[in-house]
Amino acid sequence: ENTYNKIKGYKKYDGGFAHSYTSGTSAHQGLPVGHGLVIVPCNAIHTRGMKFAIDVRFFNKHGHLVRTCTDVPPGKWFVWGGFNAHYVLETQAGDPTFSQLTQLKDSAHD
Repeated sequence: ENTYNKIKGYKKYDGGFAHSYTSGTSAHQGLPVGHGLVIVPCNAIHTRGMKFAIDVRFFNKHGHLVRTCTDVPPGKWFVWGGFNAHYVLETQAGDPTFSQLTQLKDSAHD
């Protein structure tokens, strides 16, 4: 079982979109292999202002994968994870570390 507290260099934003997302992945030139950004709660993202493509994985409240979007380019206005999406994990496009990830849980709440 994977917990996002075990993702190398992960950064988790709690409290919603406006709280602190403005300094998320768009503030970087890229992400190292094995690093990611987890946003909770979140069921949609954008890639405006980003400088690199990302892979996006949306998870429900139970931590189960509900949607994967690979190689999302910079400049997208809206990428939706669906009504059931609650977490999102953003990683560098093509990062093999997360290719088989089907569950993501917050170990602090389990």
